[in-house]
Amino acid sequence: FIVAIAEEINFEDNIFGLPVYISGVGKVKAAIAATQACQDGVTELINIGSCGSCKLPLGSVHRVCSFYNDLDLHPIQNYSELLEVQSGNVSCFTTDIFYDKSKELTTRYKQFINKCDVIDMECYAVAEACKQFNCKFAAYKWVTDDGSGQDWEKNKNLGYSKFKQQYEHLFISNS
Repeated sequence: FIVAIAEEINFEDNIFGLPVYISGVGKVKAAIAATQACQDGVTELINIGSCGSCKLPLGSVHRVCSFYNDLDLHPIQNYSELLEVQSGNVSCFTTDIFYDKSKELTTRYKQFINKCDVIDMECYAVAEACKQFNCKFAAYKWVTDDGSGQDWEKNKNLGYSKFKQQYEHLFISNS
């Protein structure tokens, strides 16, 4: 498993008996930690953690299947910011800016917020690192806030508990 901060998983050092990499917040730290995990011989990396959402209910847990990066290289290069890992309905916008719905947002940023189901700060980078190292990748995110940040503390624990309840059977049988 890889998670941004230990607080998101109640400071546990393993989940279902599997080790946890703590990356730190943001795409750069996440990419470094994912690269290190791959170089350590990890063959499958699962990104878990909290996220924001303007669409999905607080406390809900989702397997994320497609990832958008907020990197904008236009007009220099025609760059596709979409990375699809598997088929599914839930998409994630990975950004270096903590989403705060009370702040002024660029038009492009608003488009991603409207297009995607969840918002985080690491998932795309972990998925890209796994792709580069031929490491299997999956992501599970729990919704902690709607961009206000007010509910994060309460919902991080609720979401993590729900994740463990909903997906324990996947990891116990495979470990």
